[in-house]
Amino acid sequence: RTVAAAAVTGLCAYGASQAFVAPSGAFAPLEPQAQCLRGASTAAPLGGNFAGWVGVTAAVASAAAGAAAVRAAAVARGATAVKKKGVRVVEGKEIPWNLFMPKAPYQGKVVPNNVHPHTLTQDTGDANWETTHVTFDHGGNVPYIEGQSIGVIAPGPDKKGETPAKIRLYSIASSAVGDEQSSKTVALCVKRVVEVDGEYANREVGEDKPDKAGTGFPDKKVYR
Repeated sequence: RTVAAAAVTGLCAYGASQAFVAPSGAFAPLEPQAQCLRGASTAAPLGGNFAGWVGVTAAVASAAAGAAAVRAAAVARGATAVKKKGVRVVEGKEIPWNLFMPKAPYQGKVVPNNVHPHTLTQDTGDANWETTHVTFDHGGNVPYIEGQSIGVIAPGPDKKGETPAKIRLYSIASSAVGDEQSSKTVALCVKRVVEVDGEYANREVGEDKPDKAGTGFPDKKVYR
């Protein structure tokens, strides 16, 4: 880029020396003549020496095109780096990105958390009082960094009866190494939503059993 800029500057200087330096010696008497550039030779009409300027313009355009090609090549190299599977470059650093897809998900396992309690809130009597700290074991196969999200596909059925349920996106609550700092777990903070006697239900009256937090509505239609 520096070389191209220097080339352009030199060409402009060369053009100026050809067009704007007056010849030495006495000036001829003023006579009617073709229109000339100010300070140019009286024998050089405005339209007579444009062939030289065309060459300069072409050279400048060529130098500019060369600089543009260098920039385009750099952008192409950056785009190639972004296309690396399972990785995205952010501020010059590679981070995990879309390692698994909904059609080919990774099957994790819910495990106990020895650092944080499973239930984070107290029973208020409301059906949706519970917020849980859910921990999944991924065996080190799903690396992530702080601030990313993870998609979870529940077994279902969902409210539309689909099995498995549609993917749900959750913000990751644990650090990049996990709560136990083994780099093999990921934790989410999830509010349990229980719909009682609503439009949708996957448990009829008498079918709902108390969960691990002791929440149960056996006398109502429930959707969990």
